[in-house]
Amino acid sequence: MYGIIRKGDMTIDELYRKILRIGRQANYRSKELRRKFLDALPLPWLEKAEDIGKHLPLDKLSKKLYEIELR
Repeated sequence: MYGIIRKGDMTIDELYRKILRIGRQANYRSKELRRKFLDALPLPWLEKAEDIGKHLPLDKLSKKLYEIELR
């Protein structure tokens, strides 16, 4: 579907950078960036994100998820 970003075979870091790039072009606010990032995650990653980072800034949340992905 046009306009929907999914993680697919991207790493968490690649997904984060893609969301940032699109967000800059579309003038997204930080809340919108976070929502787009979370919406792009598959369910298991979304659950991890909710467990570790409800109150973390998006950059720190994506870094923690990327560290988990590299294990």
